[in-house]
Amino acid sequence: MSASKLMRKRAILATLALLGVLPICALALPILQPKPMPPPTAATPSQVSLSKGYAALMRNDLKAAADAFEEAAKLDEKSAFPQIGMAEVARRQNQPELVEIWLKKAVAINPKSPEVQRAWARYLIGVNRFAEAESALKQAISLAPGSADAYVDLGDNYLGGLRRAGDAASAYREAIKLKPNLAAAHLGLGAALAAQGEGAPAVAEFGLAAKFAPKDPVPRHELGRLYASQKQYDKALAAMGKALKIQPGYMPARLDRGDIFVAKGALDKALVEYQAAAKALPKLAVAHLKVGAVFQAQKKWTEAEQAFLKAVEADPKMFGAYNNLAWMAVERKEHLQEALVWANKAVEIAPESGDCLDTLGWVHRARGELDPAIVMLEKAVTKQPPRADFYYHLGVVYAEKGRRPEAVAALKKALKIDKKFVQAEDAHRQLEKLGEK
Repeated sequence: MSASKLMRKRAILATLALLGVLPICALALPILQPKPMPPPTAATPSQVSLSKGYAALMRNDLKAAADAFEEAAKLDEKSAFPQIGMAEVARRQNQPELVEIWLKKAVAINPKSPEVQRAWARYLIGVNRFAEAESALKQAISLAPGSADAYVDLGDNYLGGLRRAGDAASAYREAIKLKPNLAAAHLGLGAALAAQGEGAPAVAEFGLAAKFAPKDPVPRHELGRLYASQKQYDKALAAMGKALKIQPGYMPARLDRGDIFVAKGALDKALVEYQAAAKALPKLAVAHLKVGAVFQAQKKWTEAEQAFLKAVEADPKMFGAYNNLAWMAVERKEHLQEALVWANKAVEIAPESGDCLDTLGWVHRARGELDPAIVMLEKAVTKQPPRADFYYHLGVVYAEKGRRPEAVAALKKALKIDKKFVQAEDAHRQLEKLGEK
């Protein structure tokens, strides 16, 4: 691979690394809705109002839903389900403080209801209170030992929250014992097995999930992600293709297909996938970020800048976009004042990101501000795992500052970490200038 191609590939992969890695079966749990109400002829007035509330939720008429749930609560003060309904309304209105208030009322009204405990647990998972969620789900299971769905929720909490893949697998297996054809349980078990490095059994479980949910793209998507993690890119693309055939508008598969094309070095094909996602979901910041990353790797600076600016417009906390805007300005040797603003913004949002610290240091260096550059780069090299390029940057700035011993040590450290990193040849030249062979 030529140096230019290597640098291009490194640039885009570094950008994608800034995004973080989504766990398989990423949690996005709504407030749990109660079981369907009995037919109107057998329903109480409160149940009729409750049914109206959930019908309104189905068409996203939040005012009508809230009115119906309030009426249901007045008609039956001992029912916790209207409070759960109000919590769902608050969730959709992005009022998390009200969600918790309504759910706490539901728990107070009927703490022995497994549905109430599950609804409370799902909220706790959504706000990253995973230990409390585990307790609530265990309570739900003790109240309804035959609930396969409760075991799936517990498995999801272990896998995506507490990061205990072994416990997650056990919970999913319990769900399968109770309901062998439950696709969500097989999907979760596949993810848990994949997290433990058990590739072949994971593939089998994803296959079962696909069998039991033939119209759901998620099992095929997760199978594709597993293949991609194993660098079986052709199999991964085939699985993603099946997911998109089921649901052409399923953008997570498009984004992942783009990532696979990047790994294969097919940047033009990756760009097609990313642009399709960005067009379909213009408020999806990560799609714009990935579009920008491809343009950046292709040195199409104007297009890259436009995409990154769209990313931060969609999500002002998208630090990867700010970081890349700053890095491009340094590469182009222009707009260094804006570069400093962008780099500082990235570090403000992600102060523990080595990439962002390194970029800020390199911006300071481009501006001739060597002392603050050293401060930032010295912080960057403390991040794990050690990065050859960070030490190289620090060595260059030490050399320019006249701190020869530190420069030699940093450059040698860079080569020790990776003898073939992108700037390795220049690191050797720098060492020769410093009198080192």
